[in-house]
Amino acid sequence: HGNLEKVTITAGPDFEPELLLLEPRRLEIKIRFLGMNRVINVQKALERMAKPRGGGSAAIGIIDSAALWNDGIWQVNWDDSGCEVVPASRTPDITLSAPAFVQIATGYLPLEQLARRQDVEVSGDAQALARLFPAKKILVADFF
Repeated sequence: HGNLEKVTITAGPDFEPELLLLEPRRLEIKIRFLGMNRVINVQKALERMAKPRGGGSAAIGIIDSAALWNDGIWQVNWDDSGCEVVPASRTPDITLSAPAFVQIATGYLPLEQLARRQDVEVSGDAQALARLFPAKKILVADFF
């Protein structure tokens, strides 16, 4: 406070400096994208994700040329007692590249924003998909 010239704070996306700094006259905010993710097993990732209450289903199309076992359409069926993820041959509700899938599975981006990517195609119920893949506030503080 008083004598400080510079302070660096690493904070998550929900950090509001105006609440901490009463007089933020000279405030500079930099956004740095940290961390790296890769889904090794899409089927397991879809099984382990938290699901919305009640039942539902969605067909998720994945394009993953680096891990061909992930490539394909995955039918996700869930209810309050559990979840089943199986390969499918129907039209997917959403088709994503592997990098886009990581962003939606971790909650990094909401569906509304993710759908603007060139490697994402939403062809099913966008509201149901947004409930299945909610956005989350993420903080990666491990700089390796």
